[in-house]
Amino acid sequence: PKAFATLEAMEAASVACPPALITMLADACGSTPQELDRAYEVLLDLKDAGRPVSIHALNAVIEGCSVIGDLNRAYETFDEAHNTFALRRTTATYNALLRGYSNVSNHVGLRKLYVAMMEDDVDADNRTHDLLMHSYCSTGNLAIALEHFRCICRPSMNQYMALLIRIINSGAKDLFPVALELLTAMQRDGFPIPGALQRAIVIAKLHDQWAHVLHPRKVRGKTSKGAAADLHADAATADRDSHQTRA
Repeated sequence: PKAFATLEAMEAASVACPPALITMLADACGSTPQELDRAYEVLLDLKDAGRPVSIHALNAVIEGCSVIGDLNRAYETFDEAHNTFALRRTTATYNALLRGYSNVSNHVGLRKLYVAMMEDDVDADNRTHDLLMHSYCSTGNLAIALEHFRCICRPSMNQYMALLIRIINSGAKDLFPVALELLTAMQRDGFPIPGALQRAIVIAKLHDQWAHVLHPRKVRGKTSKGAAADLHADAATADRDSHQTRA
């Protein structure tokens, strides 16, 4: 109740709600089905008392439903945000439900919800496009996945990796120039090339074609086998560095 009251006060004061706060609240709400029941009852009590209910609080409950995989309840709460609480659904509201569809791999539902989001004139953000990119990657619709990737502002290394490995492993040669473009952009953004990606490049026999990007100095003049050996060595180094970092 105190957390919801804080959200109410922040909204009344026109103070932006940090996404991290909503995530923490969503995790708390979604810790057990009983906590979700309690959170929803608190919101109904606020409404019955004539006090305003924050859309951020509803978003946290929807996200909590998504956390525990209760998609039916997530959708019901999403619907009630408008019908019961008379609140306009925001980007975060849609993202909370999109996460639920993503968690249960309901790709059809996820994409339909995105269409509804556009029809509702709600803007998509980085998280929206990230969820859609991974969905389309999972089902092999790489061209559409790429469209959503291009909408992401300042992609992370994991986002680059997700799309690059899918494209390389697909064997879709028409997309290999795009993959090379992404690889170049990834390095330009200061990200290293992880071992898993280096191995995928070797397996796809792209190491020789992409040598000028992978190792502009070291690989020049080397044979295809030499380029591949360098990448295998770098992949092992990247894996070792990753393990040391985690340790």
